[in-house]
Amino acid sequence: MGDRLLRPRLAWLVRRPGQYAIAVACVVIALAMPPMELVPFSANAAGAVLLAFGLALIARDGVFALVAYVITALTLAWVVQGLLDGSRAVRG
Repeated sequence: MGDRLLRPRLAWLVRRPGQYAIAVACVVIALAMPPMELVPFSANAAGAVLLAFGLALIARDGVFALVAYVITALTLAWVVQGLLDGSRAVRG
């Protein structure tokens, strides 16, 4: 199944400059995971994003890397929303 989904596409996203961007994104995600535990299941989404970035690099699939970036943005929005809602609930 993975062979059908992953294939070399948009290789410039997973070559040298793109690899550095993915590496920075992965480090930021990894550092953000402990505080993400405050929002239920958000750390699981971060783990899925790390998996997606890894698969994109291995398969040289820039489209999959783009999907990982989109999921990263959605997860970030989810965590920020969850933290804001949680802080409002605490204040009353």
